[in-house]
Amino acid sequence: MRHRQQGFTLLEIMIVLSLLGVLLALVGGALLGANRAVLKAQRYTVSLDEMRAAQRFLRTSISEALPLDVTEDDSQTDGFFAGSAQRMQFVATLPGGLGGGIQRFTLGVDRRRGATRFAGGVRAL
Repeated sequence: MRHRQQGFTLLEIMIVLSLLGVLLALVGGALLGANRAVLKAQRYTVSLDEMRAAQRFLRTSISEALPLDVTEDDSQTDGFFAGSAQRMQFVATLPGGLGGGIQRFTLGVDRRRGATRFAGGVRAL
């Protein structure tokens, strides 16, 4: 009777190692893809939060417009709100966290170099 050795052959070990390598590559790819998706979602969330903060600031500022003349020339009395399709000007109070006080707001759409951007400025009266 022959005594059979116990253990794995080199071929069996190589097959198992190959399968483990393929499995690790698949798991690593899935983790990398999930990480990219999380980073993209975080960037989108930050962008959305910034947009909401800007909208809230504009909505509050416009709703709190004061009946003061917006023109820089004291001889003109055009009113307390000047606006067109591309630009508007009004007087309102600036929140205390941003310096406070009565300010002249100028908001508009800037179309330069093929891009459309929102542009704004605040100047003390």
